[in-house]
Amino acid sequence: YQRRVHGKQWYQRRVHGKQWYQRRVHGKQWYQRRVHGKQWYQRRVHGDKDKKKDGDDEKKDDKKDKEEADEDEEPPEEKSNFRQALATMGIALVAVGEEIGQEMALRSFNHLLQYGEPKVRRAVPLAVALNSISHPQYAVADLLSKLSHDHDPIVGQCAIVALGLIGAGTNNARIATMLRQLTGYYEKEPDHLFCVRIAQGLLHMGKGLMTLNPLHSDRMLTSKVGLAGILTMIFACIDIKRLLLDKRHYLLYSLVLAMKPRMLVTLDEELK
Repeated sequence: YQRRVHGKQWYQRRVHGKQWYQRRVHGKQWYQRRVHGKQWYQRRVHGDKDKKKDGDDEKKDDKKDKEEADEDEEPPEEKSNFRQALATMGIALVAVGEEIGQEMALRSFNHLLQYGEPKVRRAVPLAVALNSISHPQYAVADLLSKLSHDHDPIVGQCAIVALGLIGAGTNNARIATMLRQLTGYYEKEPDHLFCVRIAQGLLHMGKGLMTLNPLHSDRMLTSKVGLAGILTMIFACIDIKRLLLDKRHYLLYSLVLAMKPRMLVTLDEELK
């Protein structure tokens, strides 16, 4: 009577249950996917092929990470050369703020360019810039201009950034002309062009109303915070390919610690 009144489908669902009815109507595959989930069904249908494929991909990724780690790990000779590059920076730090010391340091840098290791030669333009921050002397600018065309691309990149540091905020016409010429010379080299743009930004910092100056009180006192900001950026330039030209370009913001207004600021008795 129930089958006659309600129909065959209602009767099967009533007698055998909801699960049996869904399996009967929608098929075995639909029911398995509904009960056990999509992942279980895919694994059941496709077998262990996907699992084996995932395992192979993981092995390839591990091998790739290991190769990258081996590339990043420097041999002992490179570490020794890095210490020599830091020693080159030390020469510039000793001579900061002294005119006679700067001339003697510049002479030492010329010797290092002729006889130094490649890592030391890459540090020389940065050390020269540290010696003349926001003080574009003719001899220093001429030396950095020659180094910007060096056969070692990293020496050239460091020299271009150094040109921006020695002319930071000065709007120096001679350095601006050099940087414009370098823009045309390196128009097909994206890394060099990036360094040129950074140098141009430093040269015209705040349209000439800002400067980088770690010294104050007529160059008698040194601002440790400002000097630390400049050193952070310069040390990043020693390994410029893996830092500033890769994913650590935000280290350029450390120069903010050494920025000061290049204009007269008047205060009242309340320092306002």
